[in-house]
Amino acid sequence: MTGDHEQGFGYLKEVAIDQHLLARNRHFDMFTILKKHPHLLGLGIDERTAIVVKGDRFQVMGLGNVAVYDGTFWSREGSELKQLPEKAARFYFLKAGDRYDLSQRRVIVSGK
Repeated sequence: MTGDHEQGFGYLKEVAIDQHLLARNRHFDMFTILKKHPHLLGLGIDERTAIVVKGDRFQVMGLGNVAVYDGTFWSREGSELKQLPEKAARFYFLKAGDRYDLSQRRVIVSGK
């Protein structure tokens, strides 16, 4: 959605994906895309990392992180004491084993 990267393979609908996220310090680049296309879910996938999609859910695999840009914030520690930016500037990281519901746009917490 930048430069000559306007269309992907079409495996995931309504999702913008950036690669080499932390290795190339691109974790803020997604905000440019989401400003133009706010309906999209943004995913930033680091090197040596992947998501495995089954139906409407994915699980993070590998050694790095996946940044999720869905206008919310999630943390294993909670967010009650955190000073969070406005919704349009929020993202959070998932690591290997974490799962996400694409249709509900939320993290799947184990045991729920």
